[in-house]
Amino acid sequence: MLKANPEPPESERNEVETSDAPAQSVLTRILKEPLLHFVLAGAAIYLLFGLFSPTDDAAMRENTIVVTEGEINWLAEMWQKKWNRPPSDVEMVGLVRDHLREAVLYREAVAMGLDKDDVIIRRRMAQKLEFLAQDLIQPEEFSEEELQAFFNENIDRYQIPPLLTFTHVFLDPDKRGDDTLTDAEKLKTELIDNATVPNKASDLGDRFMLQAYYPERDEAELAKLFGGEFSSSIMTLEPEEWHGPVLSGYGTHLIYVHARLESPPPTFEQVADRIREDMENAEREKLNQEYIDSLLARYNVVIEGEDAEDDPAVAPGASE
Repeated sequence: MLKANPEPPESERNEVETSDAPAQSVLTRILKEPLLHFVLAGAAIYLLFGLFSPTDDAAMRENTIVVTEGEINWLAEMWQKKWNRPPSDVEMVGLVRDHLREAVLYREAVAMGLDKDDVIIRRRMAQKLEFLAQDLIQPEEFSEEELQAFFNENIDRYQIPPLLTFTHVFLDPDKRGDDTLTDAEKLKTELIDNATVPNKASDLGDRFMLQAYYPERDEAELAKLFGGEFSSSIMTLEPEEWHGPVLSGYGTHLIYVHARLESPPPTFEQVADRIREDMENAEREKLNQEYIDSLLARYNVVIEGEDAEDDPAVAPGASE
C-alpha cells in the first residue's frame, strides 16, 4: 500500500520561501519602472494605429493616378475629331501629360474643399445627374391609338406654315436720315399710281446687301434674315399689293406680296415619326420630373421669407 509523501520539514519550507522572495522583489521593481510604462503605452498606440489607420496599400491607392487604356484611346479619339488625324507620339505624350495635370489639380482642389459651395460646380454636377437620369429613363412604346390621339389633340403643331413670295424695296436710314419714312411713303404712292412692276421697283430704292426677291419663304426663315417683328408683320399682308413702310434691323422696306401659299392640313402618315418623337420627349420629361420630385421628397425644404408659402416651387410636404 502506497503512502503519501510526508511534508518537508519546516526548516526546508522556510528555505524555499526565502529563495522566492528576491524574485518577487525584482518583479515588483520592474513593474514600477516608468520606462516599462512608456514602452507598453507606445506598443498600445502602435497597435491601435495599425488597427484603425489605412493600410499602406490603401494609402498608396489614394495617392495613385491610373491612366487607363480606355482614357488614352479617348484622348486620341478627341484629337482625331479635332484635327482629322491621329496624334503623333510626341503629341500623345503631351495629351497624357495634360490629362495628368488636370487629374492632380482636381484631386488637390477636392482635398482643399474648393468644390464646396461653388455654384458652377454644383450646377454642372446637377446637370450631369439629370443627363444620366434621362439616359436611364426610357418611355414605353406607344400604341398606334395613342399616337393618333396625340396627333388629333396637337394637329396645329404639325401644320406646315404658309409660304410667302414677295419683293421689297429698301430705303437706307443711314443714307436718308430723318427723311427715310417720308421718302418711303412718297415712293409707295408712286409705285401704286404708276402700277410699277416689282422687278423694276427695286431699282428705285437704295442698295441692299441681300436679295430683293424671296420666293416661298415661311415666317421662321424670314425671321432669321430680317428679324421676328418684320417677318410676323408681312405674313398677314394681302397679295398683289404694295405695302409699307415695314421696318427691319436693316432699315425701311416697301413690300409687294406676289402670293401667299397656304399648306393643306397635315395627315397622320406625314408626321408619324415626329409624333412618336414628341410623345417620347414629353414622357421622358414627365418621368424625369417625377424622379426629381422623388429626390426632393427625401429632404425637408425650408424657404425663408414672407412670400415663401405662396411659392409654387415648394414641393408637397416641404416646410416653411
